[in-house]
Amino acid sequence: MSRREGCLSDLQLDLLLGGALAGGEEGRAREHLSTCAGCTARYDELHADREAFQTAMPPLELRAPEPPRRLAPRRAAWVGSAMALAASVALVVLVGRPSREGIEVGQTKGTGWSGFYVRHQGVVREGGPGEVVRPGDALQFTTSLTAPGFVAVLSVDGARRASLYYPAEPTAAPQPAGEDVPLPLSTLLDDTLGPETVYVLACPAPILLDPLVVALEREPSRPPPAEGCDVDVVELDKQEGP
Repeated sequence: MSRREGCLSDLQLDLLLGGALAGGEEGRAREHLSTCAGCTARYDELHADREAFQTAMPPLELRAPEPPRRLAPRRAAWVGSAMALAASVALVVLVGRPSREGIEVGQTKGTGWSGFYVRHQGVVREGGPGEVVRPGDALQFTTSLTAPGFVAVLSVDGARRASLYYPAEPTAAPQPAGEDVPLPLSTLLDDTLGPETVYVLACPAPILLDPLVVALEREPSRPPPAEGCDVDVVELDKQEGP
């Protein structure tokens, strides 16, 4: 849509919605919204789109295991709310899981800076390399970033089909710094069986994601060509079963 000079872009409005604008920029953006009917209408439209998507695909509800089972650290389930997930992750830390190594987005890649949780038949567990999952399980990914960045999650399934797990938007979504910070949405697994490779991207800018999905479709055995981004790889094994 056309805008007058000085109006806010969709990217600025999206960052404002995600709480990813710096303090001074956020203040100026909100001051502009208070005087500009066009930008206010677009802000409300983007907010409604985000709310509608989150209603259709809400985050999972994470519960801590009861009682803490001495670390059978298998990972299961995507969390329902950030607060519940934080409580579950805190429990895992208490029983001895080491901290993840954070990365500074766009710089040297760390190891294990992303993680995930699986919900299977109402039970949530933390996931790990080669995790066995089932159709209908829900996954929720987390990141450990030393600075705010933009995150996306793509996958190649057992039929060598590429898909975008997160976000719903065409560009990587803002993600705050912090250890084991959950993404705001979960992903339900379909019924395609076999090995599945998931790529978690942390980027310094909100890159376009459609070209990366197309590249994965073309060459499913190669990581997405996300220049300037750090890429963490998660291998899953989707099997039939209860």
